[in-house]
Amino acid sequence: MGRKPKPTALHALHGNPGKRARNPNEPKPRYLDLLPPPPMHLRADACVLWSELVAELHRLGMLTAVDLQLLAAYTSAWADYVEAERTIFRYGVLTKGRDGTPVRNPALLVRNRAMDYLLRIGSEFGFSPASRPRLGRQLEPFDSDGPQSPGVDEFEAFLRSNPDRH
Repeated sequence: MGRKPKPTALHALHGNPGKRARNPNEPKPRYLDLLPPPPMHLRADACVLWSELVAELHRLGMLTAVDLQLLAAYTSAWADYVEAERTIFRYGVLTKGRDGTPVRNPALLVRNRAMDYLLRIGSEFGFSPASRPRLGRQLEPFDSDGPQSPGVDEFEAFLRSNPDRH
């Protein structure tokens, strides 16, 4: 199991110093113009997170039509996590078993599995600090007056103007 392949868009953004062949047949899903509402099957906690994430992914230009099912799975795992945490808070880490002896709360298993799903699916979207660099960064458009987005200085703009220089 090796490193995940870099999308063609990131090859174009970062250049291709290794001169590896690019995939000319890589699919290019369409970006969504409007913010989609949460799917009807999602619980309340999932719907709240859905609305937040859809808005942010749309703002970043990272939300495409094919991402919605994976985003629904992510938000559903979040709702599982929240419900399990509430149960653990209410009943504690240990509960009484059938014979009255203390046993681990079954909600711990639900919480741990949900956390695993959140980490795995979230890394595909760049939701963790460790996974964000792997996604790369979308460049903001530049005009003759310099960069339009805060935090991008003129030197970075110069370097980005000709990716073959570095």
